[in-house]
Amino acid sequence: MYLVYLDESGDPTPPPRSGIPFYIISAFLMRPDAMRIVEEKVDNIYGYLREKGVNTEKLEELKGSEIWRKIRKKCGNNMEEAKNIFRGIYDIIHSEEFTIIAVAVDKEKYINETVLGRELDGIRRSTINTINSISNSPYFSVLGNPNVRRQVNIDAEEGFNELKSRFIGNLIKYQATNDILVRIEKFLEKEEEEGILLFDADAKTISSSIYSFLARSFRRDGMALRHDTLLQPEKIVHHLLIDSKLDHALQLADIIAYGIREILQFEDKEIYSKLEPMLDKGPRNETWGFGFKIIPWREEDLRRIIE
Repeated sequence: MYLVYLDESGDPTPPPRSGIPFYIISAFLMRPDAMRIVEEKVDNIYGYLREKGVNTEKLEELKGSEIWRKIRKKCGNNMEEAKNIFRGIYDIIHSEEFTIIAVAVDKEKYINETVLGRELDGIRRSTINTINSISNSPYFSVLGNPNVRRQVNIDAEEGFNELKSRFIGNLIKYQATNDILVRIEKFLEKEEEEGILLFDADAKTISSSIYSFLARSFRRDGMALRHDTLLQPEKIVHHLLIDSKLDHALQLADIIAYGIREILQFEDKEIYSKLEPMLDKGPRNETWGFGFKIIPWREEDLRRIIE
């Protein structure tokens, strides 16, 4: 049996409504008897931060963003020192008992470099053209007023952009969720094990998308994969919402997800080198498509960052 801790970093809202370029879901997998290692890691992280002069007095739980904020406060403008302290945490986390699977969506590329962006832009233009074309109809004679027509066009543009943002945000969320669940299923199948998903009850985005995939599936038998799409789970046998303040493994999952974000957003090769040994590997020891996948990147896009 594997415990599979899920956490996310960033949000699925597309630009320009969100300035975060990536939406990331990562899985932190381990067997239950590795929990003693988790407790050691957490104690060591607290000790390491205190040794480096970081104030941990009000650090009730280990979260990547909060740790980084505390380190920055200690280091002031010395960004190099802050980065080095933060990277040291990933040396502590490393263990052969842990496996990581991460899926990320490059939101801007997902929209602009796939057919999705072109199709949506076509719908937008068609909507505006329709408004302009009906201005000669007696039923829409008010559109003959150029000021009214201009305002209606503005309203239509704003309404379309709002719908587009919600639609693409949900699509990004579900795509990342599907891909992480597919990879987890395949990992568990390879290990000939079953797994339990655990994720933070306060993580509204990930919990809603997980339920969309799994809520009905646990009442059925069997699993099917079609074109890398999860239809029903076989190896994922249960899922639980837990309080991250009370679960140290989920806190490590948060730090790992934050580290993946640092790798992608700031091209942090050192954090990647520390996490890479724990990433799930394929039959030829390959990481791409197994322990790490970025949508819609190609493998060479990742190599540009990590090499």
